[in-house]
Amino acid sequence: MEILKVFFGKRGDGIWQIQSLKPIALDPEDGCQADFYKVKDDLFVGDIPFIGTIRSIMGQSIVPIVANVPGESVLRCLGTGFFVSCTGLMLTAAHIITNPIERKYGGVRELDDQTWQLGELKMGVMVPTNPLNGFQGYVFRSME
Repeated sequence: MEILKVFFGKRGDGIWQIQSLKPIALDPEDGCQADFYKVKDDLFVGDIPFIGTIRSIMGQSIVPIVANVPGESVLRCLGTGFFVSCTGLMLTAAHIITNPIERKYGGVRELDDQTWQLGELKMGVMVPTNPLNGFQGYVFRSME
């Protein structure tokens, strides 16, 4: 199976644009079934600077949405979303965003039918870093 991956970058004048579209082959790991499988983590080499492992390249598009209450030592994973633009516009399901409201954690409160106040709750996404850049991990990016 292949998917089409969009790669964004800044032009010389600072404007973001699509720099490349590349198909990425998603082959099964050895010993996996051909119809439902764990993706083999091969090296993906596109146009410079789009080099990384398949999982790291895909992980930069599909990200976990998390909630953190200051003072707590845990992040609550609410679900996933995926980026649809280079400026950070993303899509997710409504129940992902309303989860903290329904569970009433972090001081979230409903002001009216369409407005909520988040209180101390911080919501964001965990974006994986490319392990080829020298370290492997995640970066928290807050969301509005």
